[in-house]
Amino acid sequence: MVSLSRLSVYHLDVLTVWFCLLSVTQAYVDEDTEPPRSRPKPTTAPIPKTVIIDEDTEPPRSRPKPTTAPIPKTVIIDEDIEPPRSRPKPTTTSIPITVINQCFAQVDVVFLLDSSTSVGNDNYDKMKSFVTKFLHYANIDNGDVRVGLLSYSTRVTVEFKLNSKSTKADVFDAVNALPWRYGSTNTADGLKTMHEELFNVANGDRPGVPNICIIMTDDVSNINYRRTIPEADVAKKKGIRIYAVGIALKDLKEVNGIASEPASTNVFAVNTFDELERLDVKLFTATCSVSTPTTRPLPTGYDVVLVLDSSVPQETYQFMKDYAKNLVNGFDVENEDYRIGLLRYSTDADIQFDLDKYSTREALKLAIDKTTYKPGNTDTAKAINSVRENMFIEPRGDRNFARNLIFLLTGQDKSKDTFDAWAAAQKAEAEGINLFTVGINLNDTMELDELSTHPIETYRQLINTDQPPAELNLTLSEILGRIDDNVEPERPRKGPTGENPGKILSLSF
Repeated sequence: MVSLSRLSVYHLDVLTVWFCLLSVTQAYVDEDTEPPRSRPKPTTAPIPKTVIIDEDTEPPRSRPKPTTAPIPKTVIIDEDIEPPRSRPKPTTTSIPITVINQCFAQVDVVFLLDSSTSVGNDNYDKMKSFVTKFLHYANIDNGDVRVGLLSYSTRVTVEFKLNSKSTKADVFDAVNALPWRYGSTNTADGLKTMHEELFNVANGDRPGVPNICIIMTDDVSNINYRRTIPEADVAKKKGIRIYAVGIALKDLKEVNGIASEPASTNVFAVNTFDELERLDVKLFTATCSVSTPTTRPLPTGYDVVLVLDSSVPQETYQFMKDYAKNLVNGFDVENEDYRIGLLRYSTDADIQFDLDKYSTREALKLAIDKTTYKPGNTDTAKAINSVRENMFIEPRGDRNFARNLIFLLTGQDKSKDTFDAWAAAQKAEAEGINLFTVGINLNDTMELDELSTHPIETYRQLINTDQPPAELNLTLSEILGRIDDNVEPERPRKGPTGENPGKILSLSF
């Protein structure tokens, strides 16, 4: 594979000049007996030509032309262009994410990234982002975890070996700098290079340390496709555990054959590249089962977002802020056990500060004091969805190992749409976010009862503004005493027709 790549690059300039003089078109050479096949011209920028040797090619298939010309964001290296093609939605379900403790272990891990034309430059960036997010809590700097990476399209490129990068910063820099090398989908040679070259003692593979390969692809093989699963079988016989991430795949037969058995725990199917955002925790957890554990304690903590209902009267909102400040007194922020963020809502959902903004309780209480009153409608669904989508994310200070909790304080019996609010709460639970609720001066608790995570005795608290301070302090102590490390599972709520409004949210893998 290496010698072929060098041969193509070496002859490129000479061939180009010779062909220009003769005004002929460069031919594609195929070692297989299959006759040359026509290639539809893409609408993208002119493509440099290379000599392609195809060992085992799939019969020709038509490709729809793209309607727009993609504009690459990073360096693009052309090896064998195929025009972009539409992607059918997969028949598999999406993966619910549960927030769990991160695992630290000794492991040699190799990423195998599909860089073919169908992926596209923007989506390739999302794959790269997944790799760095996955490795965020890995112990690379102290040598517990070694990382190698290769990309493949028509050809395979070893981006870096297991002994090439010794720090997390170096690994992340190398991943972020990867160019998109578009072409066909030669998964077979990617797998072969992985088990022959990457998992090799000379290239950093360590005897006695588990070997893990994570392959990410959005298509079935279309070069050497008969060799794809046999190459994966060779790797597995060598003791390499293979996890396969299939993105927007209509047919999972090939990735099921590539992955180690059972496929139910080693294949991860997502509908879109955007869904990679929250897949890293689940995949990291799976790799822990084959890793060599270390003696380091697992990190723990709580990431808490206070959600204050500003659709109530102004004096009730001030009471709510005071109650929230007293809650903060019970959170050990200074030692990083807790991180606290705050969102205010009425018609709109407005983030007041992120989880990593303040590192002391006094600073948090001052920030809560500065939160202004903004009346409007009671859109509880929008508030919960905003917290889940925009606050419990790493750029906003969320920690993957920490338990995610919403403390929602409201003074309204009903929100703008009860069923939407319940569906939002159910979707939050599906992603490992539990909801503590505090109802203030409520006459009807039906909506709040279903909004809360259950058991309701643990997660829902009712108070009144005219309660004596001693009683209010007691409720605070009760709430704080109920916080533990047990993440409650998703609980179905009823929809407007009596059915579960979150059916699409509770799909299982």
